[in-house]
Amino acid sequence: RLLLVCSSNHHMTESMLGDPIRLRQIVLNLLGNAIKFTHNNEQPQSLIEVKLDYLDNSQNKKLFRLTVKDNGIGISEDQQVHLFDAFTQADSSTHRQFGGTGLGLSICSKLTTMMGGSCQSVIGDGTEFHVDLPLIATENKKTSTLSVKLYHLNILLIAYDGITDNILHKGLTELGAHCHLAPSSVKPLCKILSVIP
Repeated sequence: RLLLVCSSNHHMTESMLGDPIRLRQIVLNLLGNAIKFTHNNEQPQSLIEVKLDYLDNSQNKKLFRLTVKDNGIGISEDQQVHLFDAFTQADSSTHRQFGGTGLGLSICSKLTTMMGGSCQSVIGDGTEFHVDLPLIATENKKTSTLSVKLYHLNILLIAYDGITDNILHKGLTELGAHCHLAPSSVKPLCKILSVIP
């Protein structure tokens, strides 16, 4: 089972000026790699997280960080050195088992650099990539569904898994809702329902 979890800072309501084609290519390449190297891991659940947040949200500068993280086979510190080189994969066994040309990460790095940003990988459980991009806010203000306020609303979340539960709970609470997280089993759920006004 593969779980894809996407989240972003709910304060991101401005229209930004950037290159959507290059950004889409970066995301697709990183997601493709994550799916490829996570699908057959030994974890009980294959997990990929995609997050967007501010690194710098000052008035004259907007620096964003896109993170793609998985719990797949990971990479070693030695393999990181040439990770963004063209036609390079972690080792020969990677090509035999998963295929590919070794161009995906090189393309991500070059496209990111062309947009004035940087691309890096982080060593840990699985693999984590950060793409940091400076973007400019446009004068065209658009109404975003993320700007909606949920003050005084009671929302019941039925537990699915720890990661998505926490993301939804945090986001809804920050928007002003009274958020209640309930286990999926029947008895505890009925007990919670009985005390919610």
